[in-house]
Order: sequence, then C-alpha cells, then structure tokens
Amino acid sequence: MQLLQARDAVADLLAELPRQVHDMLEHVTCQVLEWPPHGVRSDAKGLFFGVQQQGGPEDPCAVDLAHGAIQLYAGNLTDAAEAQVAVMHEIGHALGESEWDVAALGLSA
Repeated sequence: MQLLQARDAVADLLAELPRQVHDMLEHVTCQVLEWPPHGVRSDAKGLFFGVQQQGGPEDPCAVDLAHGAIQLYAGNLTDAAEAQVAVMHEIGHALGESEWDVAALGLSA
C-alpha cells in the first residue's frame, strides 16, 4: 500500500471515532511509516509503543490515560480496510486490551 493511501485511510478512521475515544487517546500519537524501523519485526503491520491506559469506564475518575505512539507500516498493508483494522488493533492495545482481547473483537491485524 502506498504511504499516502495509508495515511488517508487512517485519517478517515480517526475522524469517525467518537469524542470519548479521542479523549482517551489524548496523549497517543498516530504515525504511518513506509516500513517498520530497525528492531521491529519486518512483517509487522503496526505497533503501539508506550504505556497502556489503566482503569476503565466503570470508574472514569480512576482512569490513567495511555501515553505513547501508534505506528502503522504502509509497506506491509494491502489496502485501506487493512490499515483501518490495524490502527483499531493498536488503539485496542493503547486502551489496555491484550492481544487475545483485540483478536476476540475481530481486530486481528
């Protein structure tokens, strides 16, 4: 997938997310790179780097927001739909979900 196509797909998805999700991701940036950097699996589609959110909706006052960055790797993505699934997968990790949890939501990247 072309870098600009991947960036557009991610921007479209982020624009549609509810305000509450944007608020929870206030300290998380999203970057789309051509390829994974050195030290990241060469076939990775995306990665969340940072500290996951702690706490949850059952007690919003006790939530510690996620801090970090989501990176997507356009060269390993085939189309806009896959880019959007990959970014949702990494958002799940930022919000405290495990690999098992995001897969159970149908967000296997």
